[in-house]
Amino acid sequence: MAHILIAIEGRDGVGKTSLRKSLYKILNEIGLNTVTVPSHSWLDRRASRIIGAAKYLGHEIPKDEIINAYLWDKQCLANQVIIPKLKTHSVICDRYLLSDMAYLNVIWGIPIQVTFETIMARALVCPSVTIMVESDITLAMERLHRRDGNKLDRWETKEYQTALNGAFHKALSAYPILSGHLMAFDNASSIESLDVQVERNLIERIRCHLSDKNATTDLRDEQSLGSAVRRPDRKGL
Repeated sequence: MAHILIAIEGRDGVGKTSLRKSLYKILNEIGLNTVTVPSHSWLDRRASRIIGAAKYLGHEIPKDEIINAYLWDKQCLANQVIIPKLKTHSVICDRYLLSDMAYLNVIWGIPIQVTFETIMARALVCPSVTIMVESDITLAMERLHRRDGNKLDRWETKEYQTALNGAFHKALSAYPILSGHLMAFDNASSIESLDVQVERNLIERIRCHLSDKNATTDLRDEQSLGSAVRRPDRKGL
């Protein structure tokens, strides 16, 4: 059985983290060895400084430096964490390429097409399965306020979240190659009922996808990695 990369995507407050925890627990309980990885690797010091300064401190940084930092960080995550793990486990990533496209567009005005072209130039490994998590925006904002109180990040407003919703759908529609097999998940349920929803709506579909030899590249075969692990020029960092 092949191991696959599962990306969980969606706006803030839709329940990605809760879904990741539930999916991780259930997949391992049924014997499908799975690990989780974060959205950022933080493995490159300069890229980490640029991302932190631009995203969390609001510093004015040239857009080309921001996109290079984001995607170099993603290259480090893919090459040094995801691809080695895929030899023995399936991998769940809480945010991946679609999130980069949406957030770079909404926060810094970087066109989705530009991010897509940069992703393709860097030959980043794409997920076999993408779970697009959605939730009513009012419910999502309530969750954010319960989680963070008055410490919301600058993009955690209704206006930003509405724009992010549009950016995600634009990226999904224009560049389906980056999502693999797309599964939609409407997370309107409480955390208590999430495990039931995951088992009912996702697990069997993922199990079938894992069993389909044509559904994904078997990354345990080193020769099958091809350009997915080509290390890009570190230009701009």
